[in-house]
Amino acid sequence: MLVGAVVDAEAARRGLAERFGFRTFAGEVELARAYDATRLRVVRNGSVWLSLAIRAPQRLGGTDTQFVSSLHPAQTPRGFRLVQVDVEHAVHRAERGPIEIESFDAAAFGEARIRPSYPLPGVVGRADVSIRPIRYVCRADVLAFEGTESVAAG
Repeated sequence: MLVGAVVDAEAARRGLAERFGFRTFAGEVELARAYDATRLRVVRNGSVWLSLAIRAPQRLGGTDTQFVSSLHPAQTPRGFRLVQVDVEHAVHRAERGPIEIESFDAAAFGEARIRPSYPLPGVVGRADVSIRPIRYVCRADVLAFEGTESVAAG
């Protein structure tokens, strides 16, 4: 679930916000790759929102990565909904390794209650990404069986 995202390309940021209802912020996203680690730093208005490293990255094959559809909270013309986002990826290069979080400002992203506590692997790479048209949204106040709504193509 996406709570907030910093995007360094204004057209992409606007598109994600306007077409998909994502909570986006303009800022700087710095990715530095080296043989022993990949570092990510996210900065907005001079404040570091996120700094992390993926240590000892291991090369993956293009078909070894899988990204699944996901639900994201968004304000829509129908009101607040969970939006199903289907994404296609053509992965050209990918690496995986353990994440070491150096700093994380959960409140800046929009949810101060987030506390990273379980070690997870990170994946970094190069890919062509296509976000498919939205097909379904779901009311968050009822069970998915009752609250799933089809979105007409258009």
